Amino acid sequence: LDIGSSSIMLLLVAYNSTNGKMEIINEFGAITGLGYNVEESGIITNEAITRTIDACIEVINIAKETGVEKIITVTSSSMKKAKNRTDFIIACQSKLNIFSNFLTEQEEAKLIYKGVASKFEQLDTPVVIVEIGGNYSYISFGASGRMIKSLVLPLGVFDYRKICNSNYSYNRVAALDAYISANFNEFALELNNWLEKRNPVFLWSGGMASAFVGVSLGKNNLKRKDVEGTTFSINELKRVLNIINNCPEQ
Repeated sequence: LDIGSSSIMLLLVAYNSTNGKMEIINEFGAITGLGYNVEESGIITNEAITRTIDACIEVINIAKETGVEKIITVTSSSMKKAKNRTDFIIACQSKLNIFSNFLTEQEEAKLIYKGVASKFEQLDTPVVIVEIGGNYSYISFGASGRMIKSLVLPLGVFDYRKICNSNYSYNRVAALDAYISANFNEFALELNNWLEKRNPVFLWSGGMASAFVGVSLGKNNLKRKDVEGTTFSINELKRVLNIINNCPEQ
């Protein structure tokens, strides 16, 4: 059970202890907005906690009906910054009877890379992965299943929504500009040097990627097969972005 700042996702798998492989059986998710405004206020609202816990109860009950034996729960690294994160931990323990581990930013980046690049582990194919989360964005690169380096940017879907609605504080903009200036240029240079004379695969993952696929296909309800392997041209990405820009309330 992955509790993100924007949404939750429960991945139900069957684990084969003989060969160590996992087979995906089903998955269930919901958009809960747990981390909305946490970067600025430092507080998870009671409404967001209740909304997230209720959604977790629903997906956990579905999993239990299938006879699930073990539930492993992780929570987005961005939630560690919340001053009242203990309230959320207590709610998880009292309502769900589970203890959720808070990931570090680098742990999250490594897990994203491992999950997204898993189909390329046996190939010597360089991959560049981008994931836009609720509060953070992750850019990483590597090959043969090994991540070489990652960059975590404190800029996510929530920021994008506020920019679209012109509801953005100057302090937040200044903080983002300073962080990107201090961290992005060096990373971009290293990435460019690594990409030289390579033919990488660019992979996009996460809720924002699914949203783009949904808009592109004109579908509200997506399944894994709708999203996985979908290829975008730059022109199609621009077209979908223009559609999203024209309806910021969504």
